[in-house]
Amino acid sequence: MRNGLSNPSLLLDQCKMSKDFLGTMVAKQYEVVKKFLKIIQARSPMYYVRYKKYSNKDRLLKFREALLNRIQYQTRRNMISVLQTIRRLRYQKNLTRLSNYIEEVMGDYTVLKTNRIMPWKIEFINDVYNTLGLALSEQYVVPKNFRIGDKSPVLQLLHYNPHKVKEINTFVFGDRSTHQDQESVDPTIIKSKRLISRLEKRIAFSKYSIEKAYLLHQIACIHLQSNHYDECCFVARKALQEAELCNSNIWSFLSIIITVKSNASLNKTEGISEALKKALLVAEKLQSPQIIEFVETCISGNDRFSCVRGIDSRRESKAHTRKSLN
Repeated sequence: MRNGLSNPSLLLDQCKMSKDFLGTMVAKQYEVVKKFLKIIQARSPMYYVRYKKYSNKDRLLKFREALLNRIQYQTRRNMISVLQTIRRLRYQKNLTRLSNYIEEVMGDYTVLKTNRIMPWKIEFINDVYNTLGLALSEQYVVPKNFRIGDKSPVLQLLHYNPHKVKEINTFVFGDRSTHQDQESVDPTIIKSKRLISRLEKRIAFSKYSIEKAYLLHQIACIHLQSNHYDECCFVARKALQEAELCNSNIWSFLSIIITVKSNASLNKTEGISEALKKALLVAEKLQSPQIIEFVETCISGNDRFSCVRGIDSRRESKAHTRKSLN
């Protein structure tokens, strides 16, 4: 009947009078049959009818175990292919595609699997999120011939450009478009709110701390992109707490880096220095020379930049006092 909804032999284009009538009738009958099939399935499921064929209870349990094992083996094959894809994307250094793929797999497929079908769930979750964390941390490298410019050196090393704050629209009397709420109109804000609500729902059902650390890290990244720096720091601290609960140094480091980005966007040198000190302690636990060098370069660059800014501010204050005296 589903094929009859678009069957060209039934709904002929030449029959102009009967085509619309037959189309509506087939659609109504299809909905009726579909509704009654759901009722029958709820009262006596189809898989239960298959169990009734076995009068012997031992054969019934054997059939049930075989069915569950087939599902389990298929799930295992799917998980192996997922891990191969994740490692290939990490090798290609395609972080955007890698993060989108992991969110799709872990949010839509893996979260529905029970421990009976997927007894190695915690091992798989650790492997996936640790691979993503390593891929994200590999981008933090000190470039060759690095020099401190007019811009904050921490932002240069992090390759992060904070978004400019949008200008406030002036209200014009009689123009209805200026009185509309920008949050309900801007598609980027709507998309970010939907992503945050999706991740928060996953946090409510997640059992493992490493998964919670990943979800909170993603929420903090969305707040950072939306210029919500206070919310970003708050969520990043919660992600750091969850990462410390599961002893995940890589996600502790990534959560601290989010805080560094937020403070660097607001030019808070003291907040940057405190966060970088924590990042250096975590980097030493990771025993990665690349990350240790990166964090030490960020610390030295931030100290120099703060000194330069302090000297410039003193000169400006002296010049201002001279002008006021004159």
